[in-house]
Amino acid sequence: MRKILRLTLLVAILALVPATVVWVVRSEMSHLWWAVPVMTGVSVFLIGLWYLACGGAPLKARLRRIGLATLALLGLAVVAAATLRYEGSTSGS
Repeated sequence: MRKILRLTLLVAILALVPATVVWVVRSEMSHLWWAVPVMTGVSVFLIGLWYLACGGAPLKARLRRIGLATLALLGLAVVAAATLRYEGSTSGS
């Protein structure tokens, strides 16, 4: 029973982003596309919580892995923020 619950929770978390995309497409409101990256971030956070609660490794190993993954994601965010810059309008207005 516990294994079924763990797999059901994981499938539900993994279905959040596709469900959000389907919702935006079906509602035909392009201004709602901001919800897709937000739900991606929420899904990553929820997968981390799922791993902490349901992972098979000892708690210390799970915490270390979550910490390393968080540092890697923050590092990627810093690199992306440093490389992406707003150039502004080239027409001068």
